[in-house]
Amino acid sequence: MNISNTKPRARLSAREIEVIRATVSRLLGVRACIRIFGSRAREDEKGGDIDILIETERQLPSRVATACRLTSELQMQLGDQKIDVIIIDPETREQPIHQIARQTGVIL
Repeated sequence: MNISNTKPRARLSAREIEVIRATVSRLLGVRACIRIFGSRAREDEKGGDIDILIETERQLPSRVATACRLTSELQMQLGDQKIDVIIIDPETREQPIHQIARQTGVIL
């Protein structure tokens, strides 16, 4: 994970980036890799939901439950906006969206 103080080139405020980093770190550990993808990863776009891909080395009992908890915590802290979270752990089967997010995403 990029832990420098420089702002990644995603269309997120410094506060949004800090909230996302802190929440993911608390729930999944500091070694989780966080990528913003979709329209928020492109500076020439406007609006859009926050699409987040998180890769962790920890095997999770339930990726879906963890993604739901993360989404709800982020919405409580960032306000009522659309947030989509995809979590990849060692047991996750590779899907096309994972490759798209890796290729086009911005690492936080």
